[in-house]
Amino acid sequence: MRKLRALLRQTSGFRLSVACLPDGRDKLRILSAVDRAREHVPLRALLRFLRVSPSRFHAWGRRQRACVLGDQSSCARISPSRLTPSELRANKDLVTSPEYRHVPTGTLAVLAQRLGKVWASPSTWYRLVRQNGWRRPRLRVHPAKPQGGPSHDSS
Repeated sequence: MRKLRALLRQTSGFRLSVACLPDGRDKLRILSAVDRAREHVPLRALLRFLRVSPSRFHAWGRRQRACVLGDQSSCARISPSRLTPSELRANKDLVTSPEYRHVPTGTLAVLAQRLGKVWASPSTWYRLVRQNGWRRPRLRVHPAKPQGGPSHDSS
């Protein structure tokens, strides 16, 4: 089995131990392949061969049953307090909008609730701004400095 694993690694260069599989379809393929191979090979040996930890494999299985196998869920909300992708887009639009640049982030959260766009606490808004690196537009709101004008010579 070691020779087979080494041969696969040499030919493909792919290793699950260091790879991240954000696409749920890739994880689903691995789960179904393991299910088919379990008829002939013990699960521990399969996971050792794939270099996938048992906890990672079982977490994928739980997420598959809960319909959240991809990193960004396209399914309906599993947790009622979790923001949907459309709500996250609305947050980003409001935070980065020049129209609301004068509104503080905490007040923007309350305004979004009043407008019926997003129901999330101000602390959630602050966390999203920090995690996603959203920059609030900062434009000059003060009038321009006066140009020229009458001279105040005392001569």
